Amino acid sequence: MVIDHIDEEPDNATEPVAEGEELTFPQEITDKALDRLRAVIRGNGIKTESLTLQEIKGSVIEFEGQSHFKLETLVSDKRTSGREQGLVCGSIADVKTRIKSEVENLAHNKDIKKTTIQNQKVRQDKGFGVQHQIIKLDKHKHRYVIHESCNICRGDGKIECNHCRGKGREICNRCHGDRFMPCTLCRGGGTITNAQGQQQQCTQCRSEGRIPCRYCHQSGQQQCSMCKSTGQLSCHECNQSGWHSHVTIAQFKSISRFDYDKEKLPPEALPIIDDLGPELITEGHAQTAIIEDIARNEAMDKQGSQNEYIIGYDTKLPWADLTVNIKTMPVTAKVFGYNGETLFVTPFMEKITAKPLSLVNEASLNPALIQGHLKEAGKYRVIREIVFAASRYSRAKGQKFLETKYPFGYQIGTLEMALVQTDRILKNITQGPRKKGFILGGVAAAALYAAYIFSGASNVITPLIPLKTQGILPDTAMIALGVLASIYTTKITARNALHDVIGKLLPEKSQKSLMPKIGVLGIYAVALNVLVFICLQEIAKQSGIDSSLWYEAIRSATEPA
Repeated sequence: MVIDHIDEEPDNATEPVAEGEELTFPQEITDKALDRLRAVIRGNGIKTESLTLQEIKGSVIEFEGQSHFKLETLVSDKRTSGREQGLVCGSIADVKTRIKSEVENLAHNKDIKKTTIQNQKVRQDKGFGVQHQIIKLDKHKHRYVIHESCNICRGDGKIECNHCRGKGREICNRCHGDRFMPCTLCRGGGTITNAQGQQQQCTQCRSEGRIPCRYCHQSGQQQCSMCKSTGQLSCHECNQSGWHSHVTIAQFKSISRFDYDKEKLPPEALPIIDDLGPELITEGHAQTAIIEDIARNEAMDKQGSQNEYIIGYDTKLPWADLTVNIKTMPVTAKVFGYNGETLFVTPFMEKITAKPLSLVNEASLNPALIQGHLKEAGKYRVIREIVFAASRYSRAKGQKFLETKYPFGYQIGTLEMALVQTDRILKNITQGPRKKGFILGGVAAAALYAAYIFSGASNVITPLIPLKTQGILPDTAMIALGVLASIYTTKITARNALHDVIGKLLPEKSQKSLMPKIGVLGIYAVALNVLVFICLQEIAKQSGIDSSLWYEAIRSATEPA
């Protein structure tokens, strides 16, 4: 987010090191740290030349970091029919042993470690400080199988037909095993009617009423309809193969756990390093290089467990104790990293800006003191920036704005309290003008509504809209226009009041864009405008003037029958 720049005094050249003082700490980093301190005091009643270097003690600490990549497996099992392809094992225990052995082999596979190193080198952070980084080893996926004979068909692929019990034949479904079937000519009666209509002996069964079964050839049996005389059926359990396969698919991945040599670093630096993690490298605080020396890599791997491999980092991190004088006031700080970050700084700005902060506090409690006290306190850049933040941003955003301007120098809560006090001052400045603007805006909106309603414009525009449900749109647009007019009038009157009091405290660019927050008056403006519009509709109705169609419909629906 781009933040308007607050005017600052120009800075002079970097303060030289005191004569005769010998520093082992890099001068370039020292200069960056001093520039950060000067940036905070600049424009706050003290010249930057008043800051002088007293002492700096420190060095570029060299320490080793390590990413421990632990091998983990993702195992999935399935049981299928047939003899599946894969590494054949004798039992489940054999599969587990082989997977464990493969994990140990992968952990000591030089190609895997080499590939991991190459992947880390192309990363901006080189993998330094990264926790739970996952590297998938898809090329090393294994498929283990255990072949088992089918216990249903005993490896034959066939089972006895349960319909004919393995005989291959079944009772004839026409004669039902009797070998004879009803005569198809006399239908079992033994006689037939001749041409003269007289009964005579059946010529086919000779009056016996039945004939030999021609479907089973008088055997009483027929081919089994299930097994087709084979006496066997296919084993569906093993899909006729006679085998089952227990398949185990093992996928491998390595997950990182980062650690570093904490004994070589000062205790104050440890939580900062842990908090930054990879940003320690990407933001340029430290420099690191992956260890590729064979002997050192072998030594590191021996330190790890059987199922992990280690990638090491040679890392450099500047750290120093800094003491400066601001006039006669000593200020101490820690210098961290190649960017010259200043940490654990003495809250020296509390003393430097004690007077203007006190004036702001007094002005927030007594509105009569606002103009004079703000004019005096506004000589300090921090007050001008607090006023800017309070007039432009919400409290949370304003606090973040001030934290970027003053990352150190103040105790926790000091600037936040000053922001709250300044916000109270701005409300006191604009309280009267806001009410005045609110009333003027309401009057202007009411006049606008009266002209619109009493001229009958609503009923002229509404029939032109094709959808009846959208007939309320012109009135809604008119109310929105009135609300905007009310809000704008309120903000303009408040802005003029602010400009008269704090305008000179802000840069020219910020003066032009100065616009106070509307606050809860925005809600009141909406409610008041809607109420005024409805009242004017009723007045128009009582005066014999046609009101809006939607209002007529509501009025008719609410009137008693």
